[in-house]
Amino acid sequence: MDVIDEKAHTGDVHEHYRIGKELGRGSYAVVKEATHRETREKFAVKIVDKKGQAQILQYLKSEIQIMRLLNNHPNIVSCKDIYESDTQLNIIMEFIGGGELFDKIVKKQFYSEKEGAEIIYTVLQGIKYCHDNQIAHRDLKPENLLCLSNSVSDLRDIKIADFGFAKLLKPGQKVQGNLGTTSYKAPELFLNEPHDFGVDMWALGVIT
Repeated sequence: MDVIDEKAHTGDVHEHYRIGKELGRGSYAVVKEATHRETREKFAVKIVDKKGQAQILQYLKSEIQIMRLLNNHPNIVSCKDIYESDTQLNIIMEFIGGGELFDKIVKKQFYSEKEGAEIIYTVLQGIKYCHDNQIAHRDLKPENLLCLSNSVSDLRDIKIADFGFAKLLKPGQKVQGNLGTTSYKAPELFLNEPHDFGVDMWALGVIT
């Protein structure tokens, strides 16, 4: 089986982390709690079965590279470690305990203009850092904005997550691809036309 990350640990992730309850599940990965056995620090681990997922693994290779490039920003979920075996990839990430912004919106139903501005300003700090580093996220949505606090009124420390569709662009480069989440997709994504960082600004406008 191909190696996805040359810098990954090849040992058993269970030797260093106690894997706990499921936090979320996608089409190709499951995310669970992970507690470091020595420090007792809590993390999240994205677990991917490598078998029969050649195309997905290429996205993951890019995702890991991008997360490492963006590891030092307070509004972006950081990648802490990688464990890889012949059959499985485990991405150890910062644990964000407050859940998705989407759930807060559903629970509270209404945010004032001031509160909305605070949310968007926070997200913009993370997006600016992405774009300054030539990275387009390409799947911005409330489900990919995670909150440190469980309180529906605490809007600080929102972090951008899930860089599975993100793309590292060369200066002036545009790429093609019909990807992202339907409700937040820019027209050029639907039309499979060349696009760049502008698709993130469209998605942020929809979120607003």
